[in-house]
Amino acid sequence: MRLTDLDKLERMTEPLARLFYALMAVAVLAALVGSAGSALLLLLLGAAVHVVRFSIELFVEQRRLRRLG
Repeated sequence: MRLTDLDKLERMTEPLARLFYALMAVAVLAALVGSAGSALLLLLLGAAVHVVRFSIELFVEQRRLRRLG
């Protein structure tokens, strides 16, 4: 991969982090209102977003280290 592609991937992680925290906040609100099913769904979506974000960060880091060494 080119360096610009890695930069694009790395820039994607910040919006994914915001989406994760937004999903967690809405899940808490849904749980407080009494909608357990919706809260669970939002928690699962947030977990998936978190895994994708971490995977992208790890991939970019490994590629950069491979280029250096």
